[in-house]
Amino acid sequence: MNLILCILILSTTFLLMEFPMVVQLCPLLMEIVKKVYKATSKSVDFQNKPVEVVNEVNQWTKKNTNGLIEEILPHRAVDNMTRLVLVNALYFKGVWNEKFNASKTKNHKFHLVNGRSVQAPFMTSLKKQYIRVFRS
Repeated sequence: MNLILCILILSTTFLLMEFPMVVQLCPLLMEIVKKVYKATSKSVDFQNKPVEVVNEVNQWTKKNTNGLIEEILPHRAVDNMTRLVLVNALYFKGVWNEKFNASKTKNHKFHLVNGRSVQAPFMTSLKKQYIRVFRS
């Protein structure tokens, strides 16, 4: 049996470098971001270019997810009061032990980043499920 498994984990931070505390903690913060979270970081201008920052975050996300996530931040998610944006994305594609029965798909409320909610299809199951955690 051929198993195909793809897991993609992305993390990055976008931070305002003019924020005094960030400037003081910058070397330590950058080290933590890099070593602990295995993430990249980039300074941006939230105060003067919030729209451009949203576009940059969305372009970064789209590029690094091969187009799977086109927009992680809605249009007005960032303003001149924003100091830090953490971006995390997890993509999993694998072969299941048992095929999911599509009739078990149910619509439930899904909460959006902007605070609104929409109805979305969710996979449901009444079977016992075993979840494991791998810690490296």
